[in-house]
Amino acid sequence: RFALPSHHTRTQSSYIPRNHCISRSMATSRDYPGSLRALNNLQSNASTIESWIAQRRTNPNIDLKPEMVHHLESLGIDLSKLSVIHVAGTKGKGSVCAVTESILRRSGHRTGLYTSPHLVSVRERIAIDGKPISPELFAKYFWETWDQLEAAKTSQYPDLPSYFRFLTLMAFKVFQKEKVDVSVIETGVGGRTDATNVVLPVVTGITPIGYDHMNVLGNTLSEIAFEKSGIFKRGVPAFTTPQTEEAMKMLKSRAIELIGDEPSLVQVSPVSPDVILGLAGDHQRTNAGLALALSQTWKRKTSGTELKEEDVKEGLKMATWPGRGETIKLPKVPITLRLDGAHTPESMEACSQWFREVSAKSPATKVLVFNCNTNRDPKTLLQVFSGGKNPFQKIYFCSNSTNRDKILQDKRPGKFPENSGKTWQEEISETWKTLKSPSDVDGTVVEDIPTMIEQLESLTREVGEIEVLITGSLYQVGGWEEIVKPNMCDA
Repeated sequence: RFALPSHHTRTQSSYIPRNHCISRSMATSRDYPGSLRALNNLQSNASTIESWIAQRRTNPNIDLKPEMVHHLESLGIDLSKLSVIHVAGTKGKGSVCAVTESILRRSGHRTGLYTSPHLVSVRERIAIDGKPISPELFAKYFWETWDQLEAAKTSQYPDLPSYFRFLTLMAFKVFQKEKVDVSVIETGVGGRTDATNVVLPVVTGITPIGYDHMNVLGNTLSEIAFEKSGIFKRGVPAFTTPQTEEAMKMLKSRAIELIGDEPSLVQVSPVSPDVILGLAGDHQRTNAGLALALSQTWKRKTSGTELKEEDVKEGLKMATWPGRGETIKLPKVPITLRLDGAHTPESMEACSQWFREVSAKSPATKVLVFNCNTNRDPKTLLQVFSGGKNPFQKIYFCSNSTNRDKILQDKRPGKFPENSGKTWQEEISETWKTLKSPSDVDGTVVEDIPTMIEQLESLTREVGEIEVLITGSLYQVGGWEEIVKPNMCDA
């Protein structure tokens, strides 16, 4: 049977500009585990998050850049020395960044890649030449950043920056010190007030815009597009994937306002079907089209030369992005895992289409393992499998817990009564019952991922080969990656 390996704990982060004061004494060990403990203490509490959201919604002109500029100066970081590709959007920004990095790395450039969130290790967020930085390098730059920021505290900025901002500053330091040729930077949330939006990019890109983080970004596609387009800069070329009419109208308006040149915003086309991609799913052709435009423009703007066709083909073919359209065959058992961290209605549609395509010819029993974060509406995510569109013979609702993880515990969302006595997965199961057709199976609630694996192994003894779609949350997918690929950061 498949053996569960031992490994370290994963953490979840938040994008919040303020946090409680962190004392230097809270971190005593200066090694990598010590850096993780100190970093986790920078995560903002619930009251701080709510305060930030309230500020953000009542004051759309709020400007957070002075704080980041203060920290950058304290760290001696000169962003003008970083050659940046900046990417925002709702869906596919990580994929676009990964493909862009792959193309430029295979064109002979030393690359830096900053993305979020991570699946297994925080080191995934800061990569050089396509690999997460080592534990030793992470600890080195973490403590350098920590000490310099501690020493630079002022009455105006008395606290260390919050989790996401700290890592953003640290990534800039890593890329500057390690002398990368190009830094591919993914925004955290939005764009206009994002911690990454202090860079001076060579080119910017916008991926498909949809409904996500609406408590911060707004309730309409126009409002969300306004925030995403905040990464546009005067005279800097900008590209976008195809968008809805509402989102595109706002993007074009903001491009004229912020960029000024004509044409100020260019819509890219998907790469042709005969191009071989390393990332699975038809939607990745659109992402690859944007990545190609960003890579080509960066090359032209920085060197006056063109990318070589063979380098582009190799970069597209060899690009990887764990947990997005990923297939893993477990050893010694007839189980194929299909992992996709889709967590919006639009990305669930793309995920569903991908799973149907890759499993259409397989006689294996189809299984769904689903979970979503408590700030998501499971009804809107599961709807893609309702109304006779359910391809699964078995459905499970499993927590993100790896049974070793004491940080990521599922909590009931506020919209469910506290006295309901139900776990979040039980609430999801109840939601599924309202959506499913009479012929569809009910969902089974499972307490953690190791138990889920045991149940899948047991199922194979009854039905033989199974194909399992794991989706609904990047943190669910990350839990599986943590167990089945414990050394993914060192591969």
